Amino acid sequence: MSKTPKRFLPLACCLLVAATAGGACHPRNLIVAEAGANIDEVHQMAHRWRELSAAAGGSTESLDDEICALEETFRHYFELKMDGGFIRAGGRIIAFSIGDPLNDDVYLVQFEKAFQEVPGAYQIINQQFVEHFAANYKFVNREDDTGDEGLRRAKLSYDPIYLVAKYTAEEVQAAPEAEAEA
Repeated sequence: MSKTPKRFLPLACCLLVAATAGGACHPRNLIVAEAGANIDEVHQMAHRWRELSAAAGGSTESLDDEICALEETFRHYFELKMDGGFIRAGGRIIAFSIGDPLNDDVYLVQFEKAFQEVPGAYQIINQQFVEHFAANYKFVNREDDTGDEGLRRAKLSYDPIYLVAKYTAEEVQAAPEAEAEA
């Protein structure tokens, strides 16, 4: 499948923010763009998101795991040929998404971050990113809800056709006698 991402169009996301008219997400204040040329600024926004999420009571262990995964993604963004998009409002990046095709039928949205204090930011980046990078795919995998009940409700509101069972793997040290037998 040929992947030809379209440029983000600010007008398309304007339809989603009518409820916040006059605020940070007012159509005249939005700039939506591909992330490649601005990856360092998107990276900085990710760290600010982590700080704000921790201050709001988020699990620091879970947030640190997320930032660790994001660090690897930012470090190898171009060689992995990731797709990225962001929304700028009021002169600052308020949301971003990063993803890539899993196969010819499935597009994988691996990261999606937005500032909670900006009403509609998650909805706009969600809609715009999928519209412009995953429109030619049969399925969009939005990945794990990381145990966040609000995120789980939001993802379930998309009427998923399939949910994958979730497992946790833990490293277990072999017992000394097992090592001796090997």
